[in-house]
Amino acid sequence: MKHVFLMTVVGLGMVLVGCGQFPLNEGLAPGRGTIRGLGDTSYQEAFATGRMVMSQYFSIASADVNTGIIKSRPKKVDAGKERLLGSSPARQIATMQISQKNGQVVAQVLVMQQRQGSAIRRQMGYSTEQENYTGNPGEESPANIDAAITPEQKESWADEKARHGIEADILNDLYKRLHGR
Repeated sequence: MKHVFLMTVVGLGMVLVGCGQFPLNEGLAPGRGTIRGLGDTSYQEAFATGRMVMSQYFSIASADVNTGIIKSRPKKVDAGKERLLGSSPARQIATMQISQKNGQVVAQVLVMQQRQGSAIRRQMGYSTEQENYTGNPGEESPANIDAAITPEQKESWADEKARHGIEADILNDLYKRLHGR
């Protein structure tokens, strides 16, 4: 009985941890970001206008009309001294998804502010697996195998907070462009 309870608690914990780390590159989950119905418009018109409006706030990294997802490139922002113990660089990334639900076109936008941090580092002590690296010239160490190649790969960004005000501004501009108000 104790084992069943323990497994249930561990499983629930894993589900909760997994839900909190939804990546932006796979579309938007329900409840993430801000959602707005776009009224009487076609999907194609909403997608094209959405891309144009999004490009006024962020530079576009990709836009896929088949999935309805428009992704931005990271935009550096001055987040000020919001932290008590020092500050770190900040950036914002945005994702818009245009979809059609029950015959109505809907837009969902998520703008996430991120802070740069340090990546988790692997320990490089002596391991019991000495066959991986003997120290001989020409052999690769674990650091050489897993090391980042580009400066972007060396960066580690953590989600800090959603920027609901910017999300609302984008959706309001999108609605105004579609309906001329």
